[in-house]
Amino acid sequence: MESIILFLAQPVFFILNLLINFKIFYLQFKNDVPGIVNVLNFSKDVLLIYLQGLNFFFTLRFMLIWFPNINPFIAPFYIVRVITQPVLDPVEKRLPKIFGLDFSFLLCSLAINIAINKLSTYTFY
Repeated sequence: MESIILFLAQPVFFILNLLINFKIFYLQFKNDVPGIVNVLNFSKDVLLIYLQGLNFFFTLRFMLIWFPNINPFIAPFYIVRVITQPVLDPVEKRLPKIFGLDFSFLLCSLAINIAINKLSTYTFY
């Protein structure tokens, strides 16, 4: 299970580090390397596609929560749980339950949607 979590989290951290390093590199050598803009925009687009896919799985999980008769541990529904749980676990540990309600799903979904909106409007020049 932990290997799946690490497998799912690695692309996000890799692309974020790549964007940060390329932006620093771009600011230093803006006039020397004009192709770096294309690489930065490409990596931004890859991260945007990954976040949109994660948002799709969060929507599926939200829809599955409303059907209590569905067992989340059988084959097609377990995939949705495995993909979304690594994102929810750290937030669940740090966010207290308010009146017995867990708001980690709402917070993660909101953060993903904000990241999608910001990334879709941002372009490197």
